[in-house]
Amino acid sequence: MKLGEPLTIRTSLNFAKLDLAALAGGGGAAAGGKQKPGAATDAPIDLSFLKGLDAKVDIQADKLGYGKVFAGPVATSLTVTDGKAHLNVPQSPFYGGMIAAEMTADGSGDAASLALNTAITGAAAAPLLHDAANFDRIEGTLDATVAVSGSGKTTKSLARSLAGKAATKFSDGAFRGIDIAEVYNNLVGLLAGGFKQDQAKKTTFTELGASFAIENGVAQTTDISLLGLLVRMDGSGKMDLAEQTLDMRLNPRVVASLAGQGGDVAVKGIGVPVVVQGPLSAPRAYPDLSALAKDPQGALDMLSHLGLPTGKLNLDKLIPGQTGSNADGSGKGPADLIGDLLRNAAPRPKAPPAAPEAAAAPDNGNTENATPPTSSDTSSETEAAAPAAESAPVDPQADPQPAPASPEAPKKGEIDTLLDQLAN
Repeated sequence: MKLGEPLTIRTSLNFAKLDLAALAGGGGAAAGGKQKPGAATDAPIDLSFLKGLDAKVDIQADKLGYGKVFAGPVATSLTVTDGKAHLNVPQSPFYGGMIAAEMTADGSGDAASLALNTAITGAAAAPLLHDAANFDRIEGTLDATVAVSGSGKTTKSLARSLAGKAATKFSDGAFRGIDIAEVYNNLVGLLAGGFKQDQAKKTTFTELGASFAIENGVAQTTDISLLGLLVRMDGSGKMDLAEQTLDMRLNPRVVASLAGQGGDVAVKGIGVPVVVQGPLSAPRAYPDLSALAKDPQGALDMLSHLGLPTGKLNLDKLIPGQTGSNADGSGKGPADLIGDLLRNAAPRPKAPPAAPEAAAAPDNGNTENATPPTSSDTSSETEAAAPAAESAPVDPQADPQPAPASPEAPKKGEIDTLLDQLAN
């Protein structure tokens, strides 16, 4: 080696664990400060040392990776020339599946530049996503392709510069945090009491896929699709790779089809949108129940599907343009019909106890001495008459009392609460 010339290296090395993040100077937390829980770390990246190398190194590693993500065992070669390092990883074991990757790191400029092309097949999604992004909402088997590049002096500036594309497909897994089937099964209760996220809940699927266009560190998708037994879902949204946040809107539907893999995501069904927002480490997933008000006919179909007697309750009168909504010649508008509907469906109060003078009393012909009860003795007479009303025999000579117009309706419950919600 001559002074001022790159160091020439030709060798073979064996590693138990080789972390390329540590080699690039980006393996630790941001210098000089603590990271907030779930926040993206920011650490300097310095690849300038590559300009002083001219190397070809055959590598055998039990584990080879970046940060917390590792593949292995791996047999590959690392070449470095003109300040650029190139690593080609052949098919290697990776989280229960396989990975093939090609990586280039360029330290010849002022800022480090990285490029990655990789293909993953059959990997366990849950541990991989947890190690890669501290994301634990999806489980299943993952197939993915990623082609991205970017440059920056820190890990965060590098993430903000990323551009490229990616495609993912999860099989035979689940989306954690919300059970779509339970949302529909308990829709009436959700409308009345709201939704509470439960990390133990899951929405199982046979296929979940999406493709992403990546620009300025933000991955956008418009073709999220989920296929499951009796469930279909499409959706769109974005993922900020620098800030490690999600903002997705999903449109799941309950459908009358048992087709899973190979099924049609466009099958018509009943839908309540689901919003997924927040940091990757702890995003919120919740149903957007307000969307029901924007599609009253769809809401009516949903209620009928859930088994509510929409016909008997005349819920179709709530839909403008349907029979009974000004089409019956009554001149009533939707608001009037809603009021009529709620009055007809609401529980009727119990009839008040009969007044003492209305009770069947013997007629002794002395009506002059009869005096109406005063307010001071009403309570005592009522208390005395109450038990008699339960056990006294019917006087055949007494005038019959009018019977209630209809039997007592049940107490106000879920259906009435739902009607109140729909009316509001």
